[in-house]
Formats: sequence, structure tokens, C-alpha cells
Amino acid sequence: MNKKNDITNIDHLIELMTDLVFFKNTKGQYLTFNQAFLDFIKKSRDEVLNKTDYELFTKENAEAFTSIDNSIFEKNEGNIFEEIFVLDNNEKAYFKTSKQIVYDKDENQIALFCIAKNITKRKQYEIIYEDNQLLLEYIAKEDNLQNTLEKIVSLSEKRNFNSKCSILLLSEDGQHLLSGSAPSLPDFYNDAINGIEIGENIGSCGSAAFKTETVIVENIDEHPNWQPYLELTKKANLHACWSEPILSSSNIVLGTFAIYYDKATKPTPFELKIISTYAHIASVAIEKDLNYKLQQEKDILLLNQSKIASMEELLSNIAHQWRQPLSIISTAASGVRMHKELNILEDEVFDSSLDSILDSTKYLSMTLDTFRDYFKTKGNKEEFYIKDCLEKAKNTLQLSFTEKDIYLIEDISDIQLNQIENIMIQVFINILKNSYDAFSSNVNNFIFIKIKEIDNEIIITVKDTAGGIDDGIIDRVFEPYFTTKHKSQGTGIGLYMCKEIIEKQMSGRMSVKNQTFSYHNKNYQGAKFTIKLPLS
Repeated sequence: MNKKNDITNIDHLIELMTDLVFFKNTKGQYLTFNQAFLDFIKKSRDEVLNKTDYELFTKENAEAFTSIDNSIFEKNEGNIFEEIFVLDNNEKAYFKTSKQIVYDKDENQIALFCIAKNITKRKQYEIIYEDNQLLLEYIAKEDNLQNTLEKIVSLSEKRNFNSKCSILLLSEDGQHLLSGSAPSLPDFYNDAINGIEIGENIGSCGSAAFKTETVIVENIDEHPNWQPYLELTKKANLHACWSEPILSSSNIVLGTFAIYYDKATKPTPFELKIISTYAHIASVAIEKDLNYKLQQEKDILLLNQSKIASMEELLSNIAHQWRQPLSIISTAASGVRMHKELNILEDEVFDSSLDSILDSTKYLSMTLDTFRDYFKTKGNKEEFYIKDCLEKAKNTLQLSFTEKDIYLIEDISDIQLNQIENIMIQVFINILKNSYDAFSSNVNNFIFIKIKEIDNEIIITVKDTAGGIDDGIIDRVFEPYFTTKHKSQGTGIGLYMCKEIIEKQMSGRMSVKNQTFSYHNKNYQGAKFTIKLPLS
């Protein structure tokens, strides 16, 4: 840059420019400026000439501008900056400003030549875009709705100078508004409006939720909607409130997003965009939370249905398993009584009969424990050996497998898992029962179970010799309620629940494919289920 610049007689040149142009001396006084500058700050030439930023603008603006100017003079180097000008109505104007030093013929600093381009609209859209990106990423990662709402409110207050923001949620009955997040509003105010009934003339939020449209109240003290609540609003020093209904993707009211101010004021076009944007972001967060809760309820329902569907099988197995020990108990007791009545009861016969009775009752108790453990609710993770978990699952199906001549071939490492044992038992039962149902004869019925640790993962494979799954339906076996059996024989939720448990509750993966393999020099085809679980 040529440091020997002459600023004489250039007023007519800067008037041709649409950007804000001005000269300031080293004391910060305005020497020359164009009409575009005067129009923006809404002052006359006489009001600006030889005045400093502190004499023309608010302290906040003056300190910001002066700090930049002093830095340029100290470094003796011009630069381009993004500056913010806070207007009287608290709206922000954004400028890209070039500030260059003007020197005299002896190369002494005498002034700053400044050109400020108004980039407010571009900047506002950038802010909205950045906020959308930031909040959507946060919503995707955060599962706690309260934390998300507080993040939205916090960022909104940062964008709206001196504002206090609030999110209210519509109650389940659709008639009341409940506290969502309003950390900057007084507790007494939040407590007072929590549960307020919605209505056409109920404040700003109650009206917005009722009419499903934006409600702008520029002056709370004078608006009829707020007359019953003036004692409360004056105590909280709230004098303006703009409220936007939070609508779902199907245009159902979920709540309201509101901005309060401590003085009567009306929103700028940018503030209206901000209200709309944050209300939409809040709707995404609330809908995600509602969908998550609905999915949880669905999972619980399906889990219960899956257990109920297994109950008949378990009861049948228990009944079968009890017949023999009950017969032993009955026979032993009858024999003791008969020997006693004939007066021929010997100690050896008596002891042997009692041992048979005690062994049988222990076996009955064991089957009851298995049944009880399967159906009781356990919510806490605990350490258990997978092989023990599999053994419990096998016990519930033992008699059925025996009657159908099904043989289990096991290759199981001694691995511990920190999970909820009960749901892992259910996974094994459902997979084994699926193979049991697939066998159509009593010949060559094998189920191969392999459990190994590979690369810090637990790999569980279960494959059978039942012929495999039809290629036309293999991609659907994990769908809820999909079954190839008659409705009286199956619900179609067993494999679905297995996949839900493995992938959603245990952070693992589950898949199935058909496989051809050989065993004892004979070829077989069957379905192979693979489960991969993190070791820790």
C-alpha cells in the first residue's frame, strides 16, 4: 500500500459508494464520512463530525470499535475484520470492515480509512444454518430430552441479546403446558405457569398452543391475554413475550417455544426466523424422545409376549420332567408304607427309599429354580459364565430334545460376560427352539454350538442340520410377527426379540445364513445364527 495518501477532496468519491465509508483520526474522531454511514446510524453530519465512538454509540459498541482501532495503530498494520453493531432495539448488524492506516508525507499515522460492508443478512442465515447443524448433531447424540432442551434454550438466549427463553411441553391430555426448560426465568414464575391450561386468550404460550400459530405480545402490561397474570409478570420483570407453537411432523402441537424481554418490544424479521428455527429444532428433539419411549414400550410388550409364548413350552417340559421323580417318590413312599404294615421294614430299605425321595425332591426344586429364574425380572448387569447360561436354557428344552432325538454338539470356551443373564437365557432358548421347530424327522438331528473369544469379541454360532431357511424368506426372519408356522404354533417374535436384545440391549450384532457343511463324513445343510458381543 502506498503510505503517502492524501485525503483532500475525496468526499465526492466516497459518496459514490454504497458501503459505509468514513475516516477517523488517531484520537478516534470522525473526520469524513458518506451519506450511507449517516443513514445507517441515523444521525446528521453536524452530530457526527469530530465526535468519537463513545459520543455517538452505546458503551458496548464504542468499546468494541475502539479496541480494534487501537490494535491497528499499535501494530501499524491495517486489516479486515468482522464487526457487530448492536442497534437500539438489541438487533445485531454484521459488517465486514476494512480498516487501513492513512499516513502524512513524513509517514506519520494520521487517520484510519474504513469501508464497512453490511453482511447482516448473510450472517443471519449463516447463524441459523450453524445453529441447526450444531443442535441436530447434539440431538443425534444426546438421549436425555431435558439436556437437549436446555441446550436449545441456552443457544437461543445467546443469539437473542438480553432475552429469556422458555420451552413448555404439552401434557398427555393435550390441555395443559408443563415445564420443559427455562433456566433464566425465576423459579416462582416457572412454578406458577407449570400446568397452565391452554386457551385462546391465555398469555402468549397458552394462546399459541391453542391456536397453533405464532403469538406476538409486544407489551405484556397492556395486552388482554396477560391481564390476569400481571402481578406475576411484573414480579418477574417480564414485559414482552413472543411464542411459537412446537409442531410435530404431522402438525400436532407438542409444546411452545417462547422469548421474553424485560421491556416492551417487537421482534425483528431475524428474531422471527430464530423463533421459528428453534421451535422446529425443539420439535425434532421432542419427537425423538417420544418415538424412543414408544419403541421402549413396544420392546417391553414384545418381550413379555415372547415370554408368554415360551411359557407353554416350559410348563410342558416341567410337567414331563416331573413325572419320573414324582413316580419315584410315590413308589418309594408306597413301598415304605407296605413294608411297615407287613412289619418287614428294614433299615436298608428305609434309607434307600428316603434317599430316592430326597434326590427326586432336589431335582424338582432345580426345575422350579430354572422356571423362576427365567421369568423373574432382572434389570442389573452381572458377571456370569456363558456356558452356565446355555445350560439353563438347555434344561428348559431337555425333554423336548430327547423326544425328538436332537443332539447338541458343543465347543464352548470358558468365557465370562457382564450382562443381564436372564435375557441371554431367553436368546439361547429362542434360537434352540427355532432349530427344534425346523426338524421334521427323528434322524440326524444335530445342533452345533460354538462359543469363542476372537479379537476382543465373543463369537457365538448356532447351526443345525434341519435343511436351512427358504431363500425367499431368510431376509425376513428377524421381522416382528413373521412366522412360517400356523398362528396356533408360533407368534413370530422369538427371533425378532433375539436380535433386539443382542443389538439394542447388549450392543452386539446378530445375523443368519444358510450353510452346507459335513459332519462324520456326511453332508448337511442348515441355518447358522451368528452372534457377536463385545467382551467388556
